[in-house]
Amino acid sequence: MSAYIVNRATMLAAVHAIAKYCTTFGGMALPADIRTPEAVAMLTDLGRRLFEMNREAVRQRYGDADDVPVFTFDPHRRPTTAQMKGSVQCLGYQCSEGNVPATDVFKALEAAEAEIVRQINVDGEWGVMSDADIPVSPDAALLSAADPELSRRLARLDPGTASPTAVPASPKYGR
Repeated sequence: MSAYIVNRATMLAAVHAIAKYCTTFGGMALPADIRTPEAVAMLTDLGRRLFEMNREAVRQRYGDADDVPVFTFDPHRRPTTAQMKGSVQCLGYQCSEGNVPATDVFKALEAAEAEIVRQINVDGEWGVMSDADIPVSPDAALLSAADPELSRRLARLDPGTASPTAVPASPKYGR
């Protein structure tokens, strides 16, 4: 496995994700309003701690590591849901070297990642529709009413293999 020090944009998105989806990080209560000066200071410190953990993982992997970027939390730059989720997962992966996964900060990051993924999936923030959101097309009913042959074929289709776009075998379609 290879490891690298993530960039500031990745760290900013990861810290935003932690602040948005978690109430605590490693026993530390996280602020409800990320725009206050106290919150910015706390989240800046969190980002710097995560960068140091990232640097230590790279050092353990390669024997030394570059300096980490200077990090300051910016509450006004709002990453997308996909950026936040991907950044937390990327950071966790880049920190999975040596004995870093045994540290309290890494364990807190893993717990935060699990909570972030759970909330994104439960809240449906991906914009993915459920089956209940998809309207039932009347096309099959209209087609089968207009064509008794098609109606018989549709009735024989196995519901587990039938798809709304499937065209039943018919001389008309050359099948």
